[in-house]
Amino acid sequence: MPARQIAPAYVLRVGLTKFVKPRGKVDYTELGYEAGIKAMLDAHITYDDVNQGIACYCYGDSTCGQRVFYQFGMTGIPIYNTNNNCATASTGLVMARNAVGYGAADCVFVVGFEKMNPGSLERFWKDRADPIGRSVAMSEQIRPLTKAPPNKRTTKGPTENIRHGAKPRDFAEIARINHEHSQRNPYSQFRDVYTLEEILKSPVIESPLTKLQCCPTSDGGAAAVVVSQAFLDARPELKSQAILIAGQSMGTDPITTFNGTAANLVGAGITRTITKAALAEAGIPSMQDIKVCELHDCFSAAEMVFIDALGISEPGKAHEYIRQGHNTYGGRTVSGIMAGGIITTANPGFVARELANQLQDSGARFLLLAEASLETALQAAKLIDYNRGSMFIFDDAPLQGHGRSERKGIEGNTADCVRQTVAILYPSGTTGVPKGVEITHYGLVANCCQLDYLFNLTPRLLFFATVAPYRRLPVYIMKQYSLPAMLNNIQRFRITELTLPTTILSWDERETSTTQAVGEPVPNCQVKLMDEDGINEVPAGQRGELWAPCPNVMKGYWRNPEATRDTMTADGWLKTGDIAFRDENGKYSIVDRKKELIKVKGNQVAPAELEALLLGHPDIQDAAVVGVKVGEDERPLAYVVRKAGSNIMAEDIFSFMSERTAKIKRLCAVVFTTGIPKNPSGKILRRQLRERAAKESADVASHFNFDQMAKL
Repeated sequence: MPARQIAPAYVLRVGLTKFVKPRGKVDYTELGYEAGIKAMLDAHITYDDVNQGIACYCYGDSTCGQRVFYQFGMTGIPIYNTNNNCATASTGLVMARNAVGYGAADCVFVVGFEKMNPGSLERFWKDRADPIGRSVAMSEQIRPLTKAPPNKRTTKGPTENIRHGAKPRDFAEIARINHEHSQRNPYSQFRDVYTLEEILKSPVIESPLTKLQCCPTSDGGAAAVVVSQAFLDARPELKSQAILIAGQSMGTDPITTFNGTAANLVGAGITRTITKAALAEAGIPSMQDIKVCELHDCFSAAEMVFIDALGISEPGKAHEYIRQGHNTYGGRTVSGIMAGGIITTANPGFVARELANQLQDSGARFLLLAEASLETALQAAKLIDYNRGSMFIFDDAPLQGHGRSERKGIEGNTADCVRQTVAILYPSGTTGVPKGVEITHYGLVANCCQLDYLFNLTPRLLFFATVAPYRRLPVYIMKQYSLPAMLNNIQRFRITELTLPTTILSWDERETSTTQAVGEPVPNCQVKLMDEDGINEVPAGQRGELWAPCPNVMKGYWRNPEATRDTMTADGWLKTGDIAFRDENGKYSIVDRKKELIKVKGNQVAPAELEALLLGHPDIQDAAVVGVKVGEDERPLAYVVRKAGSNIMAEDIFSFMSERTAKIKRLCAVVFTTGIPKNPSGKILRRQLRERAAKESADVASHFNFDQMAKL
């Protein structure tokens, strides 16, 4: 009888505790509670939203689940306790998905916890039949044990791998990599790194397994929130964080388990069957299309068996797969963006506080950095207790950043990828700490298509990077842009070619110059100018706020649905906050900003962020920051009210801010005043301050800190 069609089910968020040694002071109630609370907080739900609870554990009395769940509340929901040995957690997730997918619940809360006995795993009920006795007896017939392993059923796998050519060093290499991975996992019980020789020389448990190839018993907890499509439709702000369960399968032993094969005794046959079913449901051709795989590998031998059984490697070639380094970072089964990971980039000029804010808000699990930024990264990690084991320094290998790959790409599921976030960018916001901007896979591809179109408009070469060294011509590089310096260098060095950053400007010899314009919309991008109320579109020649619904426009603000609603319309138009006008040739010019950002050398600086820092100074009563024109650029200027009795000087404030901000955010001047103009609700009247600065331009200029400005 064919299975019923199951409706979509999503993992909304998860929670996890650190793994600790058994017999610790932490009880299972605390482990389950910590994991559960973390999951609910991360999912932005309350216990009242939960329709069913599933408790997963192996060691404990039959109603431990109720004991844990009652800590969240007593709402009368059904709570199911499940014990299925190593598959207990998977069983709980399958039960949750079935409850949601077949309409029994819209929100199921799965909480797993374990408080184990120390030492080897043993049976508890010894007055009744051993559930795995048949497997143990058969494994003894296939390969008699020379030493008693911690778990007889699991260590039988090496037999076939050794027959195919695996060596003891291959099993030890699995352990070496796993120990290395543990230092990057803040939840690991042990985070020590060992060499291959140390692993091979550790006490033998059962050849070829040594002690350092076997996981110790641990106590810990984990939780997941599984929800329906209807649950998400009623809470659209949660959709971006939901992960679809595309395929899932469970099974038990087929008759072939006892066909005399050691690998099947430890689950290889079951694994092949359920993997095939899960892939088929997800619409994935084979395991070769999977980029990240997490294995239950309590022994290195188990990982060797399951790499083969899952179809990650060619049949009988798991040991070769290990030797090629495919089971670790940079290997064939691990990747970043293509694995569904999210990238967030940070300004290398950030100070520790700014980097810490971004790491914390984005939830980045790994930090890749240049060696020059290491000190800042370490300081940031200390501020937020970030795992230093998750920080990696780029090597000095040359970057291959040109040309076209001949490698065949993977056709993704367009329906799933359109709204999936690929990157979180952090331009400065207008309300303090910068907000994360979500860019989707679809938006990134659209941007690449725009660039590809522009770069292929002409058959001529666009870059001459190799011509100068080939012709032995000198190349002069300006480390910092300055118009007078650039003109001086052109004249001084007789420059014949000049590389400049430009906006996207079309050129038509029939048109007069429009150098003040920023250009026209890039391919596949539409824009319009709206009146102050955002209701009517303004005609050419009149000023209005620039709106754009381009395919590469952001998805929204990361974990900030309110800010997203304020910035984007329901039909996808982005309110840029820029005031612009369109001329008769369709060129757009930016003339002002509806928002309050300060543009410094093309970077966005938020006055609110600088004001928050100023107000943290013990001698400052009040402060406001506005942008003032300095030549063709803008710089932040601070109006400051001293506290009574304070004699703080501008130099003190410059020094205070320089230690806490990137160079682009440093103040160009400080003007002391008796009060900051504000409206009745306390909002700073920045327009008044900008007008004041313009009227008092000569006086303001006398306050300029030219040393600070020169460092930009």
